[in-house]
Amino acid sequence: MGSGWVVALVGAWMIISPFALHFSSTKPGMINNILLGIALILVTLGSTKSDLLRGFLIMLAGWMYTSSVMIVVPGGIFLWNNLLLGIVVIVCAVASSTPYPDGYVPPQK
Repeated sequence: MGSGWVVALVGAWMIISPFALHFSSTKPGMINNILLGIALILVTLGSTKSDLLRGFLIMLAGWMYTSSVMIVVPGGIFLWNNLLLGIVVIVCAVASSTPYPDGYVPPQK
């Protein structure tokens, strides 16, 4: 699963972040992060079976990034949490894919 464990941990953090970072009183931000966390975990687990789901991870990360400026939550912690973790998920999703087919061995020189 490689870097998928990092994305699964980010998903778990997204679920508890409204309570740990004290923005659970802002319902849109709390619901957004909980649903994103659940989706990240499920898609990460599913991407072990289908490489196409990694593209969906990038779309979820894009929403994490976008939602940080679209959903108004007092204080900057929601903004920075979602911006930085969105970047982490994008990097992990891209790093976990390879242009080579399974079993490819590079030629020896």
